[in-house]
Amino acid sequence: GTCVGIGSDLAKVNEKGEGGLRPGFGIDRAYAEEICRELRARMDGRGDTAQRKQQTFLMDRITKMTAQLPLIMDHCSVPYPPDQATLAKIYGDKPPPVKTYSELYEPDPDIPFETKTYNVVCCLEATLGCVERTIELGPDEVVIKTTKGLDWASVTERRPYAQIDDVEQQQNCFGCVSFTGS
Repeated sequence: GTCVGIGSDLAKVNEKGEGGLRPGFGIDRAYAEEICRELRARMDGRGDTAQRKQQTFLMDRITKMTAQLPLIMDHCSVPYPPDQATLAKIYGDKPPPVKTYSELYEPDPDIPFETKTYNVVCCLEATLGCVERTIELGPDEVVIKTTKGLDWASVTERRPYAQIDDVEQQQNCFGCVSFTGS
């Protein structure tokens, strides 16, 4: 078939090829590829927000402790960084690179992401006019908003990028384009 879609654990695809997200009415391959690229970049760039906050907390604690370390080393007459002779004595002829204090404790900057929103309603759903579905790629999480039914009930699912294992573009039947992830 010529269908293309997106599958992930956000919208699973079963063994029959049902499910997933089919942006651009399932026939716009470039649109599906763009969403897959954006999701992967954010998954790689962000990871789990809570884990990042915990790491930031720990790094702050380490930074505060290491602010005192140079004073303690000076008091004990321990030079840092160690000279080449000391490194060679400990590591032999292949000593590891040594960084200064400022190089060790300056955190890497976050990768900036702007929020992007995509319409990912399937062609059949769009034709029948029974469902509206968008995927919003925010700075730290992905949000899928689905509105459906006679009462237009709305469901919103949020997921940090680190909780998305994989994103794959899939080709399905009837010309639809979708993507999957796990």
